[in-house]
Amino acid sequence: MKRFILTGDREAGKTTFCRSLYKKARTREMTVAGIITLTSRKDELRALDLFSSETRRLAEFNKSFQVMTNQGNRELSTRQWIFDPSAITWGNSQIMKTPKCNLFILDEAGILEFEREQGWTAGLSRIDLQKDDCSIVVVRPELISQALERWIDSEVLMIDKDRNPHHEEALMMRILANRY
Repeated sequence: MKRFILTGDREAGKTTFCRSLYKKARTREMTVAGIITLTSRKDELRALDLFSSETRRLAEFNKSFQVMTNQGNRELSTRQWIFDPSAITWGNSQIMKTPKCNLFILDEAGILEFEREQGWTAGLSRIDLQKDDCSIVVVRPELISQALERWIDSEVLMIDKDRNPHHEEALMMRILANRY
């Protein structure tokens, strides 16, 4: 079992890397599960379940740039996004019911997961339990220390904005080599 933490600055290509990794793993007839967060428009996020290929509207752009509160409790929001609780519930359910696989991808774990214990909590638990042959979780650089505290044995992989295809191919090969 191997755990990888994929990191890089905003818009460095972490999600694009995860999508390419997913496609490459599938061409090798590997079973792949997890959630990838897609930007469908500048003001909307969608969650893609890699095992079933189903998607759900995950979040809308937070025009107020303030963390929303509901009767003193934080809702599922950040300064940038307001999340749909039903989409989070759906995604966590998909993660829990998916059988053991060769590769589990979680894009991404952020402040909801690490600081509020909300969001893709089932994904974090699955990675904790090392249910799958290999797992990769996307984490922003500012949360790496929290991720490494949780998964001390993980290998950190960096995606750069310069998008060096040879570097990315080498990273994919390193991950896919941990199939069993």
